[in-house]
Amino acid sequence: MSNDSLLDTVRTEISGRLKSAVKERDQVSANALRSALSALDNAGAQPLALAPAVPHGSAAEVPRRELSGAEIKALLLTEAEEHAAAAAQYERLGHSERAARLRREAAIIRGTLEHVAASDPAASQ
Repeated sequence: MSNDSLLDTVRTEISGRLKSAVKERDQVSANALRSALSALDNAGAQPLALAPAVPHGSAAEVPRRELSGAEIKALLLTEAEEHAAAAAQYERLGHSERAARLRREAAIIRGTLEHVAASDPAASQ
């Protein structure tokens, strides 16, 4: 499986789960899945220095950077770790409900890693 189609597969899986979460009005899952999609989208953006010069008033599409299975896994792990770290900070400040919500979001993001491993055996190493 090529890296590009792996990213598409992972994005499709997360988008499908997001759609279900929104239908079920599961705000925690929806927030976590949106966060995961954003992390993948941001990582695929080309550096501005590589973007072609365009005339004023026009737009040009710049191809997205291809991400390997390992990069996708690392991005999702980082996103989950950031949620867990924020949960620890909220817990220390006495906001246990917000901390619990962030821990649940971290777990949901970690759950997306299962799909990466199933889609790309090299990513599970």
